Amino acid sequence: MKAETANGSRGRTLGGYLWLASALVVCPCHLPLLLALAGGTTFAALLQANWHLAVALSMGYVIVALLFAFRVLSREKGCAIPGVGNNPVLALALSALLPGFGQGYNRQWIKAGAFMAAGTASAWPLLSPARLPDSFASLALRLVLPTMLLAAFEIWSMVDAYHVARARVTR
Repeated sequence: MKAETANGSRGRTLGGYLWLASALVVCPCHLPLLLALAGGTTFAALLQANWHLAVALSMGYVIVALLFAFRVLSREKGCAIPGVGNNPVLALALSALLPGFGQGYNRQWIKAGAFMAAGTASAWPLLSPARLPDSFASLALRLVLPTMLLAAFEIWSMVDAYHVARARVTR
């Protein structure tokens, strides 16, 4: 009976890691790379024509996959992520990968969703198909300001995730 429980636990942990890996692969920040790799194909033309829909769908999948991953992994006692939500450095690193990811690790679901939505909204202009701006002001509005806004959300997310996890460790 104990062996069955250990195998079931191992399967759930693996499932949690698969959800986590799929969230990182499907992240909207990887769509430009996918577009470059699929260049010249019908898929690339479809992706470019429906760019905003692809970003919205991939971000929705990322949020759902992260919620499932953290839900499954937080239940496992033998999880390779020791004390889910209690490692400040891991919380910081996860938020560095994607704003809100560290908040999910800390099990702050509403905050995680808010950071992910804010990061995606600020990155939206950066994810649109490349075209040369008409002027310097257009370049600033299209590239510089969204990049600065995204960096601000990223740093805020990292600092918040670190402090919340650190506060839990010191309790």
